[in-house]
Amino acid sequence: MKILFCSPYGEGTNSVIGGISIWGKNILSYANSQQAGIELTPISFDRQSYNGSHTNVIERLYFGVKELSKAIRQVNKELNNCQYDVVHICSSASFSLVKDLILIHNAHKHHAKAVIHFHFGRIPELSQKCNWEWKLLIKVVSCADCIITMDMQSYKVLTKSGFSNITYCPNPISNDTLMQIHGLQNAVKRNQHRIVFVGHILPSKGIYELIDACKKIDNIEVHLIGRSEQNVDMEIRKRASEYNNGDWLYMRGEIPHEKVLEEMLSAKLFVLPTYTEGFPNVILEAMACSCAIITTPVGAIPEMLATESSDPCGCIVPVKNKEILQRQIENLLSNDNKAQILANNARKRLENNYTMDKVWSCLTQIWHNVQII
Repeated sequence: MKILFCSPYGEGTNSVIGGISIWGKNILSYANSQQAGIELTPISFDRQSYNGSHTNVIERLYFGVKELSKAIRQVNKELNNCQYDVVHICSSASFSLVKDLILIHNAHKHHAKAVIHFHFGRIPELSQKCNWEWKLLIKVVSCADCIITMDMQSYKVLTKSGFSNITYCPNPISNDTLMQIHGLQNAVKRNQHRIVFVGHILPSKGIYELIDACKKIDNIEVHLIGRSEQNVDMEIRKRASEYNNGDWLYMRGEIPHEKVLEEMLSAKLFVLPTYTEGFPNVILEAMACSCAIITTPVGAIPEMLATESSDPCGCIVPVKNKEILQRQIENLLSNDNKAQILANNARKRLENNYTMDKVWSCLTQIWHNVQII
């Protein structure tokens, strides 16, 4: 079976690395190690970084259209040169839905099935707004042979809207990451007072709420890992300085991935009070590192952590609620048994649901099923 695999995967040195890129890179790496009668031909949908020089909305739109046009031309060229069974198209919604419609049409024109893989968690929100983006999304769903959602809420919304071509497939953690964690875990000692945050340090990640919550807690150590803008960095340090001169806060910046894993393994809690997410890879990594996790009920996070089950894998706090966030952090820091149970549950759930073996099996089954429709 021949799959034309259209996804970001961090191909160029100037590529913007995000959640979809990590997913695409992991899938391609795993596919190359398999001999299952499936041949993946990748087409890069990477976004390019312009070093911050293009901040004007019109400039960003221009370069966005330019990149999408290039991707469409690459797909068309490949379809003209070779017969594919399935065209797998990763989508981040918004204006890229226009690209999705064009590629669905071109796939069908070349007698290939079109699979659209939605890598975002805003479908329930869009269904409520019923705006232009929702209407365009519905058009894409109607035209595609199969739609993959990465969270069950999106799956339920689309099936309740009357569509029968919807399926679900979660994101995986890479085997390389699991091997790194296995090699590090016995050498890293966990600090019972340490909290770690990993991600792009932005207000929309709940970073101010995290600082405001933690500055009221005694005997705490907070490590922030990731890129931050200067104005955000200054505001974080200003808020932190209100307690013990901010000596409890460590701004680590961007560090190598192995060091990120060491930080997670050394922390008792992983906290991500984000406002919006899809299927965050960083949550998978925290689960793999056996961290007790505190986060918000956005995107796929509630099902990732099975927060409504009898064996939850983390604690959920409302978005933008620093008072409840503070209480949950204090609760887990002072309750070793509860924190350990959550951490153990998280590791087990990851191994049962989110390994590359599990997700690859899910994907290949989807491709086989859509091929025989």
